[in-house]
Amino acid sequence: MTSSIKGLICPECGIAQLVPSRQDFVGYFESRDWGCVNCAYKVDLWGLLLRWVRNENPLIPGILALGIGRQLIISKQMHPNTDLQVLFEDHGVPEGATILDVVLTPVGLSATGPNLWPALRTQRLHLNHVAHHLSIHPVELKELQGFDSNDPNINQLNILVIWMPPPSEPEEEPFFSAAKAFTIGDFRGSIIPAQIAVELKINRILSEHYGRFGSKRDVASFLTNGATYGHQLRFLIPSLLKLVGAPQMPEKVEIGLRSLQSCRNKVGHQHLKVSRDEAAEMILAAKFGYEYLNIYGPLLTSE
Repeated sequence: MTSSIKGLICPECGIAQLVPSRQDFVGYFESRDWGCVNCAYKVDLWGLLLRWVRNENPLIPGILALGIGRQLIISKQMHPNTDLQVLFEDHGVPEGATILDVVLTPVGLSATGPNLWPALRTQRLHLNHVAHHLSIHPVELKELQGFDSNDPNINQLNILVIWMPPPSEPEEEPFFSAAKAFTIGDFRGSIIPAQIAVELKINRILSEHYGRFGSKRDVASFLTNGATYGHQLRFLIPSLLKLVGAPQMPEKVEIGLRSLQSCRNKVGHQHLKVSRDEAAEMILAAKFGYEYLNIYGPLLTSE
């Protein structure tokens, strides 16, 4: 049995919601609050997501609320002396997905036994790569004692899997790297790839736009040596998108992206530490900035 878990919870009614959609971000960029589909509670989307990204519960990482991560529970029945082979692809995890965390939880102890504990068969544990296949050997532990021998879930194993799907476009890859670094507690390591993701997205949009007026070489030179990233963010993107009718980038997002650039320079040149709260705000700024560019950037090249 497999069950998926949604990552965004309404702070008013506590009901799990779908992760923010494209329309939710459009609503934010057009100055509308996010609304709970269950209780109609209204709240600022930035503040709501920042709260969840800052959440320190490792079983509910903030990237779930951002829609970057996914979470599911696979339930298996354990039997004495019978290995379990669990292939995540059989339960909906794409082959190219990045596994962030796996938690094995045995449930249902019998008063009469046997009570089984999952032992993971593995020769090597790699910190940066979690395998998509688990080989589990149930081991009887006599010291484990339960109470209800009629429990239908005796010796059931719940496997919690937290994963990220493969990037859908090249610019997403560094952002997913930032999200992974943040999730595993490498807050400093999340800053530079988050900044790179936004830089690449802006560069792609402007390259496609100005590519209609000059050669690829001239456009690349202009965006590299003339209008550098800071100028692109502060002047080119706001002015060009205003001309095609896009809403102004919200102040929180703009300030957040400038702070991200500043933090990136400090991390890159001075190797300064970054706190969890600082990294959460930087990840959020990159996410909102990326969504803004993803939604309104194509207006510059549409006929």
